[in-house]
Amino acid sequence: MLRSVPSPVVEVRGDSVACEGTVTHLYATPGFDSYRWSTGDQNDSIVVMAQREYSVEVIDSNGCVGYGRADLRLLDNPEVEIEGPGRFCEGSFTTIHVPRAYFRYEWSTGEIDSLIQVRQPGIYSVTVATLDGCTRTDSIQVDTDAPIPPDLQPGNYQFCQGDSVRLEAGAGFISYTWSDGSSKPFLSVKQAGNYQLTVLDTNYCISSVFFHVDSIRVFTPSIFGAGEFCEGQQIPLIVTGNRYLNYLWSTGDTTDLVYIG
Repeated sequence: MLRSVPSPVVEVRGDSVACEGTVTHLYATPGFDSYRWSTGDQNDSIVVMAQREYSVEVIDSNGCVGYGRADLRLLDNPEVEIEGPGRFCEGSFTTIHVPRAYFRYEWSTGEIDSLIQVRQPGIYSVTVATLDGCTRTDSIQVDTDAPIPPDLQPGNYQFCQGDSVRLEAGAGFISYTWSDGSSKPFLSVKQAGNYQLTVLDTNYCISSVFFHVDSIRVFTPSIFGAGEFCEGQQIPLIVTGNRYLNYLWSTGDTTDLVYIG
């Protein structure tokens, strides 16, 4: 007596949706004598990565053939690029960020926001994830620049009363700001007091210099000596008062005492 045997029923299980580049598995109902997948594999499970339809042919112990199929759809991984200044001045910070368009953020610093403040040089990376769980990672090198100081050194400067002193900041800076509000590379000082210079260099770093300027009192020399003298006679003329550093008479003499006649 002939008996009809039903064809085997094959169920293919596994993820039907996966992220691009993800390795996933498809599993056919176990227990059949043989398996032949559309990929050429001959096990009851296969590893898949490409978006397509996968089918399997099985043969049971009765020699009956059954078929199963499954579709795998791949989701695009998010596009991400870290933005923001990749350099900052020593002692300051920079802010780097990615678009606020993702479900989850995880920086190499442990922070979980779309932006972070960076205060140390180094390589920083972020992994972003979509609501579907697809991820992508990007990284950036962040470096620091040392501020370029002006030529003018902090300290004390002097000028004589009635005169002035010209203070030079040096060339090559983007901007100059003196404490009197002027913005030239130099400052002519005619008043004693405290002053400040702030410069912005080509790395966009800021340096400041503080200095003091003193006004030196000028003493008028007094000349003592005879106002008249006989022909053929020599008389001394002497400068009295403060001891001066240098002397220059109209005669060319360079000491505090001269003889004329």
